[in-house]
Amino acid sequence: MNRSQWLKLTGPQQIRENVYAWINPTGDANAAIIIGNESIFLFDALSTPRQAADLDKFLKARFNKSVTTVIYSHWHEDHILGGQVFADDARILAHPKTCEKLYTEKERFVAYAQKERSDIAADLVDARLIIPEETEINIEINTGNNVIQLMHWEPAHTEGDLIVWLEKEKVIFSSDLFFNNMIPYIGLNACGYRRCLERILKLPFKYIVPGHGNIGDRKSVERLIRLWDIVGSYAASEKNVDKILDPDSLPSELAEYNSWIKPTFLEEISEYVAGFWELFVRKITGSSA
Repeated sequence: MNRSQWLKLTGPQQIRENVYAWINPTGDANAAIIIGNESIFLFDALSTPRQAADLDKFLKARFNKSVTTVIYSHWHEDHILGGQVFADDARILAHPKTCEKLYTEKERFVAYAQKERSDIAADLVDARLIIPEETEINIEINTGNNVIQLMHWEPAHTEGDLIVWLEKEKVIFSSDLFFNNMIPYIGLNACGYRRCLERILKLPFKYIVPGHGNIGDRKSVERLIRLWDIVGSYAASEKNVDKILDPDSLPSELAEYNSWIKPTFLEEISEYVAGFWELFVRKITGSSA
């Protein structure tokens, strides 16, 4: 199997020795799997208890080890509502801002997720929000097989975004600070998001596992930044934004992104895409972050 084929696979994928990604075939959130000497570390817990149960079944069959640590990358429901599957045996950790947000929203969190995600609502009927413990940030965790660098830079997608950097293996688990071959949901701070992409590129990684989409590489991140710059140049006027949103008259500079933007993708989530461009208008051209 050549490298380009490997980058398009879904399900459990080995990246390095003791380092795996669980790539969700539905486009829902991915998870990172780091096999320690005695236990397993997860970065994110997937979107539903059923998805997490499938992951747990794979881990037990493949490695015969327990998950002892789950780290939530941020507070969005599609990354954490599988957490209950691991809660009995594992510590569940997150950035202090993520913990604060989840505690504030705990009474309505699952109901909101069911309403917003009708496609998986049936799998959330018995879902429970597991409130994580606060973790220190910008620390190293030695698993016996690897050294996990847990990093936070600044508010971007959310207030408390975390990434995992495995320096020896040259692998980044970015969660939603990078989407591969998908229009990203920027979230909280467009300028902060862009700066985080630049900081990711400064790390000497070979592979990057996004929050959504397939495993990428340096070219994947460069491609997203290039899209960002193109849209920024067009976002100076409302007329140009309308041109970008019209799938029949995309600027030539966006030709390589056609598979991201049209036709079905744009039809299904046009409001989401429009919101993405709106953030450029408000925050990239003339407004402060």
